[in-house]
Amino acid sequence: MENKHTPGPWHPVYISGVCTSIGNTDGDGYYELIADMILPETDAEYEEQKANIEANAKLIAAAPEMLDALIAAKDAIDDLMDIADGYDKDLEKVLSAIKKATGAI
Repeated sequence: MENKHTPGPWHPVYISGVCTSIGNTDGDGYYELIADMILPETDAEYEEQKANIEANAKLIAAAPEMLDALIAAKDAIDDLMDIADGYDKDLEKVLSAIKKATGAI
């Protein structure tokens, strides 16, 4: 299965202390933009929503590692399918999450 997303690791990007986007670094301190955060209009609104904005950015930034973990879990489930009973529901959840992230299985 070929991943078509920008390779990780991804990181929240801060400009002047504000979490503005998610990107990955090229090693020289420059970020390739992955996604922009939708930010409130005022500094006061940002401060009120800062914890939620930063938590969302961290979750998005973890996406490549989470996808890798799901693929590894799917492979492990496949390996155990001869001895595991009733794994179908768990496998369906894993496959659904991978499909949502990649668009295909």
